Order: sequence, then structure tokens, then C-alpha cells
Amino acid sequence: TVGVQSESTHWSRKDQKAMLAIFAQFTNPRVLYKAVEVYDALLSLLANGDVEIQKSALKAILTWRSPGILNYEEHLVNILDDARFREEVSVFLNVGQDDSVMQQEHHDELIPVLLRLLYGRVISRAGSASGKRGQESRRKAVFVALARFGQSALGQYLDIALGPLANVSLLHEGTINGAVLSETHMAPRKQYGTLNMLQDMLETLGVQLAPFAQRLTDSVLYCLINASRD
Repeated sequence: TVGVQSESTHWSRKDQKAMLAIFAQFTNPRVLYKAVEVYDALLSLLANGDVEIQKSALKAILTWRSPGILNYEEHLVNILDDARFREEVSVFLNVGQDDSVMQQEHHDELIPVLLRLLYGRVISRAGSASGKRGQESRRKAVFVALARFGQSALGQYLDIALGPLANVSLLHEGTINGAVLSETHMAPRKQYGTLNMLQDMLETLGVQLAPFAQRLTDSVLYCLINASRD
């Protein structure tokens, strides 16, 4: 389905956007063949670093008309707007307050969508006039906002950010698991970007990431050991 690609099959961005435009026209996508798999594929595209693909994937997700997502359409769209991004992060993600925009009963539906949109914004370089410094500033704004959601949301975000490295376990009975290291879980360029993002997370959140220390350590060591061997 859309967005689910093997290593040997690469859709162009133009093809992805064209397919997403079709899905955005559906009135009742729940009746689609393998609708659950389609929805999961659309969720994965929400985490894309191309904001136009994010926008198209969000439009398609909204056709499911889930109240926990549809009620926040304007806020979600604003997150993908560079001019409104910072205000939306500070207002919409201000959870735990009496005047919080986000309703607790909608969290289960909304959080998976929101976290993937935020991840896409974190890895995107487009729209940042100040280059790398602007990207780092946007990342830190997202990380500070994520901390307000508590450990559960932070854990879910790390699962998205680490991808196939999220469940890597390097130690087995006190020794390095060579079988894990021999497998290619993530392309070198992706590993490098992930390490940069984790550095920004650690600098911003510090001890708030302590509950995820083992997961972060395994992921970082995997990247560093593979890099040293190459």
C-alpha cells in the first residue's frame, strides 16, 4: 500500500503525493480492503521529513473522521505551517492545564498522529531560514513540549524516532550480541541523523530521559560500533 516500500522499491515523491491525493478524496476509507494496513501506512507517512507529504497524509487520515483527530484538524494543520508552528507548539501542546485545548479522552487517537507530525518537523530542514541553528531551535521547542506529556508519550516518540533500533538489545549474558551488530537495521545516513537528534534531546531534557537510558544506550552504541567497524 501507499508508503510501504521495500528496499528494492522506491516511489518518487511525486508518485507518493499523487497516491495520497487519491486517498484524501475518499469519503469512507474504513471499507477499503486492508483498511487497517492502509491507515498504518498513512501514519508512517506523517513522520516524513517532507512537509508536503505530511500534509497530504494528514488529509487522508482525516477522511477516517475519527473525532479524537478531526476535532483538532486546525491545530494539526498549523503544526505543518512554518509561520504558525511555534505558537501552535506552545498553545496546543500545553497539556495538563485547566485551559488545555487537548481533551484527555482523545489522547489515544490523537497522540500517534501528533507525535509523527512532530517527528517529521524535527527531521525536516525545509522552512528554516537560519539553517542548522534554526532546525536545532525547532527541535528543542518540540522536545520541551513533549516533556509535558509525560513518560508514555516520550517513550512512543522514541519508538518512532529510533525506528528499527528501538528494540535493539546489544548485551546478551554479559557480552556484545554480534548477531545484532551484523544486521543492517538502519542506513548510515539515517544513523547519523538519529544521533544528532538524540544529542539535542539529551541536551534539552537531560534526566527526564533517564527511564529510557538502556534503550538510548543500545541505540547509540549500535551506531557507534558499526561506524567504527566501517
